[in-house]
Amino acid sequence: MKAQRKRILVLAAAAAALAAVGVTMAFMFRKAGAENQFAPAEVMCRVQEQLNDDTYTSGSHVGDVKSNIRVKNTGTYPAYVRVRLVSWWANADGEAVGGVPARSPAVQLRSGWRAGSGGTYYCTEAVAPGDMTGVLCEPMVLETGTGLDGSTIYQVVEVLAEAIQAAPAEAASSAWGVTIADGVITAVQ
Repeated sequence: MKAQRKRILVLAAAAAALAAVGVTMAFMFRKAGAENQFAPAEVMCRVQEQLNDDTYTSGSHVGDVKSNIRVKNTGTYPAYVRVRLVSWWANADGEAVGGVPARSPAVQLRSGWRAGSGGTYYCTEAVAPGDMTGVLCEPMVLETGTGLDGSTIYQVVEVLAEAIQAAPAEAASSAWGVTIADGVITAVQ
């Protein structure tokens, strides 16, 4: 009887071990139903401006008056925005003309913008995704001139925009050299 009892205990221990291995394997190889919902933030922007009352969102165009220059945050994260105005001359076909020095336009900033160096201007507050900055400046009258060959040439002012994540504020401070206090750019270099 003792032998039969031993045999039952051995079989019970083997069955318990086999069950433990089965449960362990089931946990190790089960598939979780969770899906990673993380989407990285995107920081992007686009210029919107008017030239002779026509609205443009990209490219270079010839005209007399540039106005309503704004920047839209097309990304998914709040961002600080800066723009650089680049001036050059073009012929009637919009082709760049060399040999004549470019002149920077006179810019009368509106509130919410700060002037930096080299024709760079900073929107003082972060722009939410899908929102636009305030208008950069009063309308600019673009000049006409005479090219080296005697033909009429037209001043083109291209607006180049950049955006940088608003949080942490140190990102914009270190990359652009600006001072930010309570979410507002208070000084630029």
